[in-house]
Amino acid sequence: MEMMNDFVANSIHIRTFVTAEYNTDGEAKTAIIYSENVRSISVAQIANYFYLNNMANNQNQHNYIYNNILHNTEVLSRKNPYYLKQPVEYGWNGGVVNP
Repeated sequence: MEMMNDFVANSIHIRTFVTAEYNTDGEAKTAIIYSENVRSISVAQIANYFYLNNMANNQNQHNYIYNNILHNTEVLSRKNPYYLKQPVEYGWNGGVVNP
């Protein structure tokens, strides 16, 4: 679990790229072109978005996100800005109306 805690607390850096194929003197070549921009995001940030928007597939996944990522005191010690003190109810939250 220690490696998971480190992973959750740290950022993931993303850089887009494209693979281009071209011909030079009748010879097919491939080049990889990387973007100059790099985006960073953390597992905790992604988990926070999924959790607060009820995007987990089921109650167990919803609880896992809260208990192991967003309410994890070990990750909190690494200054996780997405730490949650209270759980959010999973599901419809009373949003279904019976006519």
